[in-house]
Amino acid sequence: MKHLLSESCKHLNPYEVKKENPREDGIIPVKMDANESPYPLPKAVLSRGMERIRTMDFQLYPDTDSTVLRASIASFINRFPEEVLVGTGSDEVIQILLNTFLNSKDVVVSHSPTFPMYGIFTETQGGTYRKVPSLEGFRVDIDGIIKTANEEKAKMIFLCTPNNPTGTVIPKEDVIRVLRKTDSMVVVDEAYGEFAEADFLNLIKDPAFDLEKEELDRLVILRTFSKAYGMASLRCGFAVGSKKTISYLNRVKPPYNLNKITQIFAEEMMEYCKTPEGKAEMDHRIHELIREREKFNDFLGNLPGITVFPSESNFLCFSRRKTGGKFPGEDPLYLDRRLEEKGFLIKYLFQDSEHCYYRFSFGLPEENKGLKTALKELIEEYAPAPAVVKSPNPGEVKEEI
Repeated sequence: MKHLLSESCKHLNPYEVKKENPREDGIIPVKMDANESPYPLPKAVLSRGMERIRTMDFQLYPDTDSTVLRASIASFINRFPEEVLVGTGSDEVIQILLNTFLNSKDVVVSHSPTFPMYGIFTETQGGTYRKVPSLEGFRVDIDGIIKTANEEKAKMIFLCTPNNPTGTVIPKEDVIRVLRKTDSMVVVDEAYGEFAEADFLNLIKDPAFDLEKEELDRLVILRTFSKAYGMASLRCGFAVGSKKTISYLNRVKPPYNLNKITQIFAEEMMEYCKTPEGKAEMDHRIHELIREREKFNDFLGNLPGITVFPSESNFLCFSRRKTGGKFPGEDPLYLDRRLEEKGFLIKYLFQDSEHCYYRFSFGLPEENKGLKTALKELIEEYAPAPAVVKSPNPGEVKEEI
């Protein structure tokens, strides 16, 4: 049946996710490879959601427009419900965007490395995906993005900030520059926005930027309930844009796309966050993860051969220098395999000629303490000889997962 596959599918590699396989002693490794929250749903949200599910009419379809949820989100972010579209995770929202604006052979531009689903969804839609390599230190090459988008007449540009997998933040001024110097739809993916200082949800209300209507119509902001809100298993993301833009997306959105259980819990989460108690609890969780980020940043910075990159997310990206042909340093998968044996899952990202790159998110304090111990043991076990650590060269990336 291979001859029946679409041309794009024939050449695509699937997005791979590690399995939580128990060790021989039965212990399941701590998941720190998917940028999930280590915290359970707040008790108040869980209690109210479960009570509503008990009386739910399971035999009926959910509200196709997610009316109550969209209104609750809009109230929380100080926007209108007509400016919000919800989907089954940010993934579905990205697909809806591409289905709305992309024709076959149209070009989509983004920076690299970044969230791989931008490229996968573009190619399955029949479009062409252009990656602009990052600059030194994984800074996003805004000039390169503008140049590529204009030369290729790109339909859409994805800007991920804080960026997955590097944690890099794109300044607001750079987003404005992309809007004003291209004619493309500009999608700002803020899946990790709650952990950063910059908040693009308030961008259009900032008089300093004085965005024109046409520019506002080309700007879409993505958010998710999967990260800071700890609802990854329920799969809920949303897009914020002008009423005109969201109306176009609604032409393409599948009916009944968000199941009723997800709608209920997302509604309860939004309403809880509007209360003083809820705001305090969520702020505390975010603060604790940021505090762990800073601790890990200091810890990794003191390990031999390690470079850690600035992050404003709930994860860190770091590189380890290869040992110049000395096993196991040249094996890029050695570190995360050994960590899994010790009970921790992190994500190997890619390698260049001199470094291997990895990413991990933060768990609870005891989990973080255990990961630090394991990392220190393994890295010092095959520490390279002292040398000046060079800046990463993302242009040399050989493999991206």
